[in-house]
Amino acid sequence: PGLFMVSYFAGFEMGLLAGFLIVLLGYGLPHLVFLGRVGRFWRAVLNPRGSWISKGFLFASVFMMAGGLVVFHLVPFVGFELMSPGSDIYNMVMWAAMASCFLLAIYPGFLFSVIKAIPFWNSGALVPLFLVQALGAGFALTFAMYALPFFDDAVANWMVYADIALVVVTGALISGLLFGKRVSGRAGGKSVAALLRGKYKRMFVFGAIGCGIVLPVAMLALAVAGLGFPLMLAVAGSLQITGTMLFKYSFLNAGAYDSIYAE
Repeated sequence: PGLFMVSYFAGFEMGLLAGFLIVLLGYGLPHLVFLGRVGRFWRAVLNPRGSWISKGFLFASVFMMAGGLVVFHLVPFVGFELMSPGSDIYNMVMWAAMASCFLLAIYPGFLFSVIKAIPFWNSGALVPLFLVQALGAGFALTFAMYALPFFDDAVANWMVYADIALVVVTGALISGLLFGKRVSGRAGGKSVAALLRGKYKRMFVFGAIGCGIVLPVAMLALAVAGLGFPLMLAVAGSLQITGTMLFKYSFLNAGAYDSIYAE
């Protein structure tokens, strides 16, 4: 979702299309697969108040429709427009796509934060963390795309500064989350230990923190200083995306239910 939102404000048309396809393949299709049974489908559609999975399905459905309409003319070889970009109806549909995209970005944070059976996930800090990571991933993917030969848009300095700020905020939120869970109880402490000293130490410390936060900030700072701007941005973006994925994998697995984590 972050790439779609960032591309809208940055005016990157190819990013809008890429962001839509990522959401389609990463959110839309998995939801349909999970809800492939008629009983599951109707429970999702009719219970948005009581289930965050249902809300996610609703957000994804709205985005699939609105987002698909606004990027239709960007699909290669289509050759015509369903709506004229800049028209009133186009702007209304675009804002519907942006609103549903924003809700998709924060939805996983709410989904995991309400799971009380796994204390490590049960935190309101996940909502801003997932939002900041989504926006940061949007900038990072833009920087990675910048190195492609057919990507002819320019990356403005404000985007680099914005991403540096998002990465720093991500680090602060992760630190606060780990500290809070470490002192909140035995189950949370076990999960934190699994990330910092246990099974997921390398993936979390060197992957999520090193590749996802430390190296991108350093490389983005060098890029702003004028050192290897295109290549530096592309590498920093790729590392940031890798680190974000490793964080989510290690975070979710460290919080997976196990009898040793029980209070």
